[in-house]
Amino acid sequence: MSAITLPLELELAVAEEAAMQGTTVELLTLDVLHKRFLSQTPIKPLPEGATLADALAGYIGAISTHDKYPEGSTLSENTGRKFARLMVDKWSRGKL
Repeated sequence: MSAITLPLELELAVAEEAAMQGTTVELLTLDVLHKRFLSQTPIKPLPEGATLADALAGYIGAISTHDKYPEGSTLSENTGRKFARLMVDKWSRGKL
């Protein structure tokens, strides 16, 4: 465990931010240090010609939607047809 002494201007700035967030200086400082040193995953450069899908590969499909949508993780497939069905349904109900 370490103790540090903050310069007055930094202590005042942290105290003001902590008050705005409804927390303490200690908890705010620990949260910031945790995010800075423990939560970051290193950013790896993408190879030449990589796509957005390549960049997001670790995140795609990370959230399950099966409990909310019967189609589950296939929501991004056949979006044109799904949109057309929704528009026809809206039109038939007089909502368009």
